[in-house]
Amino acid sequence: MITVNILSGDLESANSQSLLFPLIQNENLIAEHGIRMKFYNSEGSDLADCDALFIVSSKFIWSLNLQV
Repeated sequence: MITVNILSGDLESANSQSLLFPLIQNENLIAEHGIRMKFYNSEGSDLADCDALFIVSSKFIWSLNLQV
């Protein structure tokens, strides 16, 4: 199973909502294909514990201190 962490922040932006809506609506179908999604609205201690990190809001890019 592939784990994808999604850092979305608040969902006030229409762009964020429209990007995440299909993922949320199809979460079970996506999981059936071997992809587990975990949603975060703020930085968490296990945020980088994943195979792929998807950052929806650019405001998080500068504040993250991730090792690549």
